[in-house]
Amino acid sequence: MNRIILYGIEKDTGLVYSRVPSEPAKAQCAGPVLDYAAIGQGGTGDDGIEYAPGDFNGPVRYHLEKMPLYDVYRHCTWTKKIPVELKNRHREFWGFPKLKEQ
Repeated sequence: MNRIILYGIEKDTGLVYSRVPSEPAKAQCAGPVLDYAAIGQGGTGDDGIEYAPGDFNGPVRYHLEKMPLYDVYRHCTWTKKIPVELKNRHREFWGFPKLKEQ
């Protein structure tokens, strides 16, 4: 059986979720969870810029967690067309090999 990933973009926030329909727990999706403790702590952002502690302009850090699909399913537009960088984060979470940047 081929495993595929479907990506959902939440209409109101632009957050990206993913799901693998062939997973045993079919009612699960991967969604971003904000790392509140890291906000304003400083460090190097994804953009390569160094941010000082107390600077709240830096990019937000998050990690992916499994969550109930019914919480987000109807609020998302499901597609395969998202940036490769985001696809790779979700692919890594689900145990898929990374895609090469084009």
